[in-house]
Amino acid sequence: MTQGVFYCYQIPLSNIAKVDWIVGNPIRDRELEAELNQPVWRVQYNVDHPNMQKFNRFDTCTSCQFFGVVFEDDVEDDFEEECQEATLLWH
Repeated sequence: MTQGVFYCYQIPLSNIAKVDWIVGNPIRDRELEAELNQPVWRVQYNVDHPNMQKFNRFDTCTSCQFFGVVFEDDVEDDFEEECQEATLLWH
């Protein structure tokens, strides 16, 4: 199983155990919280899960009540394409 990471500012308050594409428990990212001055969660997910493919993963996260989602590989891709400092854009 390949694992990916996304960051978000809100996670579901209940039923998180029923989300079958999450790997482990979401954890707070205190370093990013200090930078952004708001709660930030780091969530590991199963990249191979059908609902977490590049074309549908944002909608999947939103439908499961993860909000402000930024995928780590999207930030890395943007950084590599632009060859400059990466900026997090919260949806």
